[in-house]
Amino acid sequence: MAQPLVKPHGVVPAQRTGARTAELNRMLLAICLGAFVSHLTAGIVNIALPGLSATFQQDISLMQWIASGYLLVIAALLPMMGKWGDRFGSKRIHNIGYIIFGFSSLLTLFTETVYGLLVLRVIQAFGAAMFQATNIGLVSRYFPTESRGRALGFVSTAVALGALSGPMIGGLIMDWLNWHWLFLIHVPVLVIATFLAFRYIPTDSSGVVHTPDWVGGILFAVCIITFIFCISNGNAWGWTSRGILFTFALSLLAFVGLYYWVGRRVRRKREPFLNVSLFAKPAVSAGMFVGLATFVAVFATQVTLPFYLLGVRHFAPSQAGIMIMMYPVALGIMGPISGSLSDKHGSSKITMIGLISMSGALILLSFISKQTPVSLLGLSLLVLGAGMGMVTSPNYSLIMGSVDKSSLGAVGGMVALVRNLGLVLGTAMGISLLDYAFPGSISRWMVTKEAAYAPYVVSGLRTVFMMSLIFCLLGILFLGLALRRRLLQAP
Repeated sequence: MAQPLVKPHGVVPAQRTGARTAELNRMLLAICLGAFVSHLTAGIVNIALPGLSATFQQDISLMQWIASGYLLVIAALLPMMGKWGDRFGSKRIHNIGYIIFGFSSLLTLFTETVYGLLVLRVIQAFGAAMFQATNIGLVSRYFPTESRGRALGFVSTAVALGALSGPMIGGLIMDWLNWHWLFLIHVPVLVIATFLAFRYIPTDSSGVVHTPDWVGGILFAVCIITFIFCISNGNAWGWTSRGILFTFALSLLAFVGLYYWVGRRVRRKREPFLNVSLFAKPAVSAGMFVGLATFVAVFATQVTLPFYLLGVRHFAPSQAGIMIMMYPVALGIMGPISGSLSDKHGSSKITMIGLISMSGALILLSFISKQTPVSLLGLSLLVLGAGMGMVTSPNYSLIMGSVDKSSLGAVGGMVALVRNLGLVLGTAMGISLLDYAFPGSISRWMVTKEAAYAPYVVSGLRTVFMMSLIFCLLGILFLGLALRRRLLQAP
């Protein structure tokens, strides 16, 4: 149960209720601005990599680490930062993350080498992991049950808008401004967020101090980093190359080691790095899988659709951008609405409706052809975005409402980890399936856009949409089984 900022005695005056609501809304704004900035920074670099490669006169394989290294470090640190929030106070960890992120961004102004930029990106990721791991827990802790879903809806909308507007803003910066602005454009927003965070996020008490599980943390970091490295580079290196097979084997070995190490810690009644007992709760395990499945499905769709719009249908870049923006617009509208609906009607019901809506949109997209009406494409993306908006915030509410207050930070970190894994997995899956269906280099074809090769792109896209549909259907299955057993309780 969320705790109010001020515990009332008797009747709460209307003025105080209004003041408390205003304070909560300002806290929510501080959290949403940070969520937007961290995911904007993740997406803003991808489209700028060719330009950065030319600027620094470095191979694209090295420059790729500016983008992928950021995501890898965040993914590896999220669970630890969530536990730090439970141990030292979520406000402290969250706000220190803002400061680290902001200062490392400013320092890029004085960087003229790619290696200095890589170091600062790692520091940025360290700060981003601190506030990504704690923001959902803070909202769940302080917002009352009747408005928690709506608040989480705003957070999920901020995440999606940041991730999907990054490429557009990055392209504009590389066309019109110095490359330093890629890492400075968000600083004014972060200054406002930091002020609001220190002013309006309540100070929470520290938890019980436990001996840190450094072995578990290292094993987890190795497992996640090597796994994401494999799926991000498998297509370029070759899935059966020695480098990929070795890295995958290392990831598997670290996973096995982590599994046995966590079991050993539990048997000795010591706190493990990952509290696997939380996944025994159906709301947590089903919610985590739903989160992973939907982010995989959405990002696989978003990363591959431009090949169809630009290469097969010969849309102008501005036209393609407008078409793809239908997804985040629908999500931005539906996110807060679905959060309010989940507060009234239950998180699990709204999540299920969202999953069904996403599945319907992906069924329509799986029949895509060279002559698919533009109106049908637009409708499909609108339904996909609205469905994702109906899934994300109610699913967050479902998960966070099912754990003890003392575990909000740890679970919030895992939710953020699942989100980042879905982003990377979806991107890698989409590109790999499209590339597998195409004879030759699809990147070279995007220059020539020969009509004879268009059917291969359409075929690959159908496979991408079908695989995305399977992920959504599995989400429906997992959630449905939990509901059938009557083990999921709507918060």
